[in-house]
Amino acid sequence: SIATNNMATKHFLPKKAPQSYEIILAFRPHQPDFSRCWQRFSLKIGRRLPVQTNIVNFAKQVGRRDCQDYSRHILVVLFSSKVFFEVFSGHFWLNLRGRCGHRDRRQRQKGKTIKLKKHEEKSILRNSQDDFIQSRWSRITYMKNIAVILAGGSGTRLGETVPKQFIKIAGKKVIEHTIAVFQAHKQIDEICVVAHADYMREIEQIRLANSFSKLRKVLSGGKERYESSLSAIGAYSGEGECNLIFHDSVRPLVNDRIITDCIHALERYNAVDVAVPTTDTIIQVNTGNEIVGIPPRQSLRNGQTPQAFRLSTIKAAYGLALQDPAFTTTDDCGVVLKYLPDEPIHVVRGEMFNMKLTYKEDIFLLDKLFQLKSVTDFHDGLTPEETTTLEGRTIAVFGGTQGIGKEIIEICRTIGMNAYPISRSTGVDVRNAAQIASALKKIDNECGQIDFVVNTAGILTIQALNLMTDDEVKESIGINYLGCINVAKEAYEYLRKSKGSLLLYTSSSYTRGRAMYSLYSSLKAAIVNFVQAISEEWSGKSIRVNCINPERTLTPMRVKNFGIEPEGSLLDARTVAVASLKTLVSDMTGEVIDVRRRK
Repeated sequence: SIATNNMATKHFLPKKAPQSYEIILAFRPHQPDFSRCWQRFSLKIGRRLPVQTNIVNFAKQVGRRDCQDYSRHILVVLFSSKVFFEVFSGHFWLNLRGRCGHRDRRQRQKGKTIKLKKHEEKSILRNSQDDFIQSRWSRITYMKNIAVILAGGSGTRLGETVPKQFIKIAGKKVIEHTIAVFQAHKQIDEICVVAHADYMREIEQIRLANSFSKLRKVLSGGKERYESSLSAIGAYSGEGECNLIFHDSVRPLVNDRIITDCIHALERYNAVDVAVPTTDTIIQVNTGNEIVGIPPRQSLRNGQTPQAFRLSTIKAAYGLALQDPAFTTTDDCGVVLKYLPDEPIHVVRGEMFNMKLTYKEDIFLLDKLFQLKSVTDFHDGLTPEETTTLEGRTIAVFGGTQGIGKEIIEICRTIGMNAYPISRSTGVDVRNAAQIASALKKIDNECGQIDFVVNTAGILTIQALNLMTDDEVKESIGINYLGCINVAKEAYEYLRKSKGSLLLYTSSSYTRGRAMYSLYSSLKAAIVNFVQAISEEWSGKSIRVNCINPERTLTPMRVKNFGIEPEGSLLDARTVAVASLKTLVSDMTGEVIDVRRRK
């Protein structure tokens, strides 16, 4: 689109055309009409640029590993009359700058190109202030991004019988969560796990159970962290230059943004760290525990991971470090800082929630952070990819004739799903397991399989416990909790066959009991624990189990109990329905998805 856009000529080219250009044009390898666009772009800037006849085929060959990946772009760099190719991940760049060639008016009118002499080209490259020309000119092949997950720790400070990276949180082992983030990142080409020798078999089992296709190497680490880093450096030393992205296995909440920023920073720097601003005052003490200094907080940061490096850079730093008899470190960036002092280390902004599991209290915090993980883009509706994934699938929604369940059914039918609403109005009471089994069997016979099962059925009784009748107590427990158990039990075989997803619902009141809501709040808390438990039980069967925690939502049940409330004070049921469908097609399991109004 840029190649055929007048804006490129209008805004990027100077009024007085310089004698030669450095042109960096981004295009995707799947574009079939690139040659035509290139010629049109050449004409727009008033000169014929040299084009190789097999430019499209060459581009496809360079990008063959990612021809279907829309986040991958190939950059074509023209300087004078030479053509260079460079592949970046997730990068889009158009840059036009004048250079000091020689061309007179007659030659410009004829559209001819004057080639610079070799000494002129060398002079331009040597004197250019452009960072790309100075330090990136020779990099003409795709730089592989390798995530190195450091999992050699013993977890002695945690006081557990197994290393902390193998403790289960939110339905999975901590290291499973960590690997999954890098597995899903489009710019990560390969994953390497460095583990204690006693747990390498455990890592292999995790790889098979989760189908981690990018996990190519499982290496044995050492007693110290730097020994684990050296193990990875040695394993990749014979494979040419690449980017090594070291990450602690016990930081499972690292996100795509942090990883992407690290990869992009490596386009300009050879060493990258991640950190967040320090919120506490840091004091420096002497051996007598007396304050000797208070550094200004503005310049202090709390270090995190990933830490990313060019292989050659971190290898050179450790090469010098190992010659130092007094060498000791727990930080890879610290090695570069000390032994390659002239090498700048860029700092990428981290996140406060990218915390490290170190102490027992951290288990509780991490668990809560996983529970409160939100679907952040549900207000914008389903993406085309999500719609394609859902199209043609079969979903059974208990409580699907009103409220959130009804909205789910309507959306599903709009996008071409086989959607079945099930409720007491269709002859099914979730307290009756036999009725649930019959309904699911009928759907399976009609469609061949059931991909998703959702239970939105529930009742709200606002009453002090001592004033509730036995029938009211039994009804609340039966529908709000026993119903979830019945749905889960009867759906198991169908979801096991389809490797599908089960979705239940809790309430914001589950985090703390409230007067007049004793049964409702406690039952919703029970659902959260139930989801986390069966997500672990069923993870080996590839069944995903999650729970939606919506803010106060405008539903018939809400109106019945509270009447008409101020406009805009409640979450729209359709928004919760979208969040539900996004959760169903995600890879998450054992998590509570917090759905809030857009502020």
